Parts: sequence; structure tokens; C-alpha cells
Amino acid sequence: MELLISLRQNTLGISIFAIVTAGLIALTQVSTKEQIIENERAQQAKALYEIIPADSIDNDLLHYQIDIQAPMLGHPHAKAYQAMQKGQVTAVILPVITPDGYSGDISLIVGINADASVAGVRVLSHKETPGLGDKVDLRKSDWILSFNQTRMQGSDDQRWAVKKDGGQFDQFTGATITPRAIVIAVSRALQFFQNNRSTLLTPSPSTPSSMPDKEAS
Repeated sequence: MELLISLRQNTLGISIFAIVTAGLIALTQVSTKEQIIENERAQQAKALYEIIPADSIDNDLLHYQIDIQAPMLGHPHAKAYQAMQKGQVTAVILPVITPDGYSGDISLIVGINADASVAGVRVLSHKETPGLGDKVDLRKSDWILSFNQTRMQGSDDQRWAVKKDGGQFDQFTGATITPRAIVIAVSRALQFFQNNRSTLLTPSPSTPSSMPDKEAS
């Protein structure tokens, strides 16, 4: 009888422990998810304002967005950010995902001025090889700055390639795949801008508008 009571008590104790542990795990996951979202938002805001300095515009980039459908940029549905000055869109920032990295997807944003020149490019996330492909990250090298103020003359502009492929952009010693992927991704963003220029440069209303991609990937 005492053994039965002891077993019941142990079972009850284990059950309570399991319930408490599960609750703590769930609570941790929720709080961690919220923190991750907040961290991603902070990282995104930092990157946006590195491309378009806050003192060069008179709006909040995070609050001026339009919905886009951009399969050619790796986003069936995404948001483009509009930089404004005196009621006019002076630049847009497009999100791009390229699956062509050496170690998988690379997420980046491409800022394009109203005159179709590149305002700047920033890599948001990647899994590229440390010391080689990770040089696309501004914290590792200034290679990404080579896109600043560049332009593309038509979709067949041969300059938009790494030097190994006859283009104008440097590759990394021992790593060509990663910079090649970034160059192609930025060129696609420029093509998307040209295809949808009028809509991208139209100030967004209070409710974001929807814009189809005119060129499939």
C-alpha cells in the first residue's frame, strides 16, 4: 500500500514538473520570438538608414511602404520602402533574396535613386564562408560599397558582372560565387525598378497599394 501511494506521489510530481517545464519552454519561445522580431526590425532600420541617411529625407522609411509582387527578386509578396523629400519619392529600397550564394540564400536590400542610380546595397543575412564569401557583409569589408552610384544601361549591360566574367565588379580571392550572386541580385533589382518605375516613384497613400511584377523571374 505504501509503495502504491509512493508511486502515485512520484507520478503526480513528475506530471506537475512536466507541465511546469512545458509552460516555461512555451513562455521562453514566445518571448524569444518577440525579441528576434524586434532585433530583425532594428537591424533592418539600421540598414535602411545606412543606405538613405535620415537627414537626407523628411519621412520615416519604415512607415512609407508599398506592397510589391516580385518573384524575380525572390519575393512573391514583399514591401518596398520609399524615401521622401518635399512630397516626392527620391529613392526606393527593394528587398531581394538570391538563392545563388555558395552556402544558400542571401538576403539583401537595394536602394535605388529616382534617377536609377544605386543608392546603396546591404546584406541582411547570409551563411557564406567566414573569411571568404562573408566579405559581402559591410562589417567584414567595404566591397558592398562598390555599387554606390553605379547604373545599368539596359538588361544586357555586360559591365554588370564580376571581373572574372568580364564585368566591372571585383570578386574575392578564392571566392567568386558569392559576389557573383550579389551582382546578379542587384542587377535584377535595377531591372525591377525600371519595369515598375512609375509606381515605385508614386508617393504611397496611407494604405499601401499593390503592384504586380511586370517581369517574371
